[in-house]
Amino acid sequence: MIWRGLVRNYCTTAASYSRLSISQLLKEKPLGDCQITGWIKSARKQKETTFLNISDGSSHKNLQIVVPTSLIGQDVKHHSAIRVKGELVESSHRGQDLELQAQNLEVINSCTEPYPIQPRKHFSQGFVRKFPGYKAKTNSTAALLRLRNHMSQEINRYFQQNGYIHIHTPVITSNDCEGGGEVFRVSCDNIEKKEDNSKQVSGKEEYFDKPVYLTVSGQLHLEAICNGISKVYTFNPAFRAEKGRTRRHLSEFWMVEAELAFVEDLEDVLDVMENLIKHVAKALVDHHAEDMNTYATSAKVQNRLEYISRMIENKFHRISFEEARTILHENSELPKVEDDFSREHELFLCDHLQGPVFVSNWPKSSKPFYMRECHHDCSLVSSVDLLVPGVGELCGGGLRELDANKLKSSIADNPDLDWYLDLRTKGSAPTGGFGLGFERLIQWLLDVENIKDTIPFYRTSHECIL
Repeated sequence: MIWRGLVRNYCTTAASYSRLSISQLLKEKPLGDCQITGWIKSARKQKETTFLNISDGSSHKNLQIVVPTSLIGQDVKHHSAIRVKGELVESSHRGQDLELQAQNLEVINSCTEPYPIQPRKHFSQGFVRKFPGYKAKTNSTAALLRLRNHMSQEINRYFQQNGYIHIHTPVITSNDCEGGGEVFRVSCDNIEKKEDNSKQVSGKEEYFDKPVYLTVSGQLHLEAICNGISKVYTFNPAFRAEKGRTRRHLSEFWMVEAELAFVEDLEDVLDVMENLIKHVAKALVDHHAEDMNTYATSAKVQNRLEYISRMIENKFHRISFEEARTILHENSELPKVEDDFSREHELFLCDHLQGPVFVSNWPKSSKPFYMRECHHDCSLVSSVDLLVPGVGELCGGGLRELDANKLKSSIADNPDLDWYLDLRTKGSAPTGGFGLGFERLIQWLLDVENIKDTIPFYRTSHECIL
């Protein structure tokens, strides 16, 4: 009994208000003795009193600190890390509920000059991107990263509430899921020690007994697990060795992928895709509007709250590939479509139909080997792309081919996929699924101009800062 009491007492101490973030303080309002840590966002110095605005990145709001000017030393500067002890009280000033009347201020680490991102100045996202160690102190980056966090939580919440099992698919794989060849091959350096204990690379060696790659998709692994667990998803990094360095390219990005067993109708997959996106979008509007406003203001982009609200209320358009091709032929002057769309085609369709567009039933030649043939036309497959305004393709998915004989000719030269073919003769169920590019979803919903700014640390061809 004594031991339990000690544990209970320790837990109470560990959860004291001194450990709360500014966001929690502003929400829970624990008036009285308080200690906070954070960075100085602004300072207004008067003869007797100095007012500091402190942020710890947990909220779009700062906490005002009222400090006797006698406590302000030369090392109290913008962006400096500080610890403040005092009394948290209700504030009489307009626009703030609380303030901390400081009794002690400790500068943990003063910010020295030169500092690239000066206060009260606007810097382009391209400039901020050059300083990954400093950018989290900017309002635009902090707001976007909080929104990214909320969106990832909502994605998991949607799947968990709808009976899906989260599967941690591997990053290292022997499968090139989409067959595009734009993959990073994994090997290890053969490191040798020299006589002076320095190291040198004497060559490459294979760590595995066959070529392996960084994954471009977890889909095939989800299909394997879906032979026993009927609703699964993954939320993992993916990698693509494209050479593009445009505002649309990332070499490392995050994919949301889901797979469902016992699916015969492509419309069922489309419903999940649309419901997932609208679930995430509605959470932004209902619970995170202030961060949306902060990002739009600080990044100087359109506030998307009204746009998202309208999008949620309307059904996504659903058309076939042939219908999309007819729309393009009759209404645009873009190059003729054969078996696939360019980004210009995708954006035109979204603009013409005024919203997101599902395009289904694609020519077999334009899609990967695992897509199921359409019953009414064997030259088409039950595949779908979701196109969204300003971005283009956001999701890709479809039904998976169940017929072993039809698959055999497609993968005859790839023994690494023998297991995939074998599933079709060992009691597997018909499946369907999709993959959604998380950074593209952020780019669309928040109106981010460059996809490099949707991720904390971007990687593209010839660029890997930090």
